[in-house]
Amino acid sequence: MMLKDVWIARILKDCAVRNSNTANYFSRLIMMKKAKLELTTIREIWTNVEATNTSTLLQLNDAELVRQLHQQVERRLVLSLEESQSLSAYISSKTPLIRDLAESRMAMV
Repeated sequence: MMLKDVWIARILKDCAVRNSNTANYFSRLIMMKKAKLELTTIREIWTNVEATNTSTLLQLNDAELVRQLHQQVERRLVLSLEESQSLSAYISSKTPLIRDLAESRMAMV
């Protein structure tokens, strides 16, 4: 089995686990693979997640959450079009994790 086939099989498995739109999820993963994010950008995302009010993280729908975090990062960093698209795809792929973190913060209070 070629590496490409393994990668596609992994993507399809991830799609089935997440019950998401396979084509949309697949296209986001391909976009992320083509344009990798800089480490500083990834750090900025997670810094913003930690700084954002927990209730806000839990109340926003996925699209609003992605948009808000994306805007926060773009206020501090200058991104190319590819980086901006990759940033949205990355945040979108991490929304379940972001919500889990917010729920765990809520439980600690």
